[in-house]
Amino acid sequence: MKAAVCREFGKPLVIEDVTLAKPQAGELRVKIAATAICHSDISYADGAWGGTLPAIFGHESVQLLVKLRFRLMQRVR
Repeated sequence: MKAAVCREFGKPLVIEDVTLAKPQAGELRVKIAATAICHSDISYADGAWGGTLPAIFGHESVQLLVKLRFRLMQRVR
């Protein structure tokens, strides 16, 4: 999938192809149909709060469920 990756604080995000690991037990995978970068993401990308790089921002999204790995009646927190 393509993602806007922050490799260096204060620099433009770079569009890259990234590979995701398979979902583990208790996790799910969604397909992102659309996403937005908010002011918090911009502050992180500028290095305002530090963090580990590389990083992928954009938590406001429209998602489609692709794969689910939960047992029937498993409590999800």
